[in-house]
Amino acid sequence: MPRHPETTNHIRAKLAALNPYCDLQAAFVHVAHLATEALGVAAELENIPGIESGQMQLVIRFWYSLADFARIAALACVGGNQRRA
Repeated sequence: MPRHPETTNHIRAKLAALNPYCDLQAAFVHVAHLATEALGVAAELENIPGIESGQMQLVIRFWYSLADFARIAALACVGGNQRRA
């Protein structure tokens, strides 16, 4: 018999509250937040005269990827199923 989604979410919430999972998840959430801020700064720097757009695109892709992977890692710490999380 399949589990009810609320039961599954409840189990994931309890797991996320346990160490080391809550510490790891918090670290990845913080990394994602900082990378998102850096992404915004990099996008602003792209508009400064004298800075080559192509070079800044590499920087922007790096920060975007880091933020994305950090969010995925944070989600994995609590089960990783986006439809039920």
